Amino acid sequence: MTIDIAPARLAAVGDIFFGDHYFTLGHGIRSRLSGPEAPDMLREVAPVLADADIVIGNLEGPLCHSSAQASEIEKSAFRGVPEFTEVLKAANFTHLNVANNHSMQHGEAAFRETLDALASSKLRVVGLDGSKDGYICLPVVEEVRGRRICLLGYSNVPERYTTHPLYAHFEDEKPVVAEIAALSREFDEVIVSCHAGDEGLGVPSRRIVHMFEAFEAAGARCVLGHHSHVFQPVVRTANGLIAYSLGNFVFDLLWDPDTLDSAILLVDLAPTELRSRLCVTEFSSAYRVKKQGDLAAARFSSQLEALGAEMRQINEPRYRQMLESYERRNGRRKNLFFLTHMLRGATSQKMAFLLGKLGRRTSA
Repeated sequence: MTIDIAPARLAAVGDIFFGDHYFTLGHGIRSRLSGPEAPDMLREVAPVLADADIVIGNLEGPLCHSSAQASEIEKSAFRGVPEFTEVLKAANFTHLNVANNHSMQHGEAAFRETLDALASSKLRVVGLDGSKDGYICLPVVEEVRGRRICLLGYSNVPERYTTHPLYAHFEDEKPVVAEIAALSREFDEVIVSCHAGDEGLGVPSRRIVHMFEAFEAAGARCVLGHHSHVFQPVVRTANGLIAYSLGNFVFDLLWDPDTLDSAILLVDLAPTELRSRLCVTEFSSAYRVKKQGDLAAARFSSQLEALGAEMRQINEPRYRQMLESYERRNGRRKNLFFLTHMLRGATSQKMAFLLGKLGRRTSA
């Protein structure tokens, strides 16, 4: 007699940024969420997430009242406050990855304050340093529909703020591959969330392709990438699925339209098969995550499919050209956005930020 086991349902999104960017000081996401708009930011997509057993995203930056930064500008930028965890809880999130290059930006105390805030809202943390327990990443284990699921989070992005990050960070992927292989023998499913790659492109580098394929070959059923701020191809493999980058879910890089279109990855994990689909989203200029209409969603999916077919044909010199072209284009867009929004929000802090930038260039 065959017993049908209902699949475990996973919903995954990319970067979640609840701070004000340097260019949106006083009118960015932190400022918006501190007002009456907070409940509306994720309201439209909350029902999509409600059907999943595990809902995970990458929390880009701390949620804290404290900061180890010295200047008022640095204290203000790139952090939310602990109360924002309730926005995530109301939207049906269950897990947040903290292994990324902004988690330690405001110091160790701010990082620990973030962990406490997540715990208070009953949100589980993925991506903590597990070295005291013999791991690179401390495994987070859930039992869902009779299956034991292990969630891991890592960052491969250089750490700028401390020599001892409290999250799982690696430079050489071989020990990570070995850790995934060992845990895949112990658990029914291994899900890997990884902050890696380059910013701004719709395709991963060959290095990232090879690394994520190695994670999958070691036993990861799903590899969930993030850091590029742009959604990249989702590829089905013999054993599971690789999402090279889930792009931005909540992030107000409003000068770059490619960072505003994204998707929620929905995966059914059955013992013998895996099914997936995308709910295509947009972070709007009204600071809402919205589901895109059928036409826009079809266009997004078509572009993603084309990029998936193209990405293996891009050699390293071509990839570097694409990256340099993006950096030039993005620099122009950022500067124009900054100047045209100078008088919004915290103008004095923005002016001080600009003068500091100009001063460093002059001294260099």
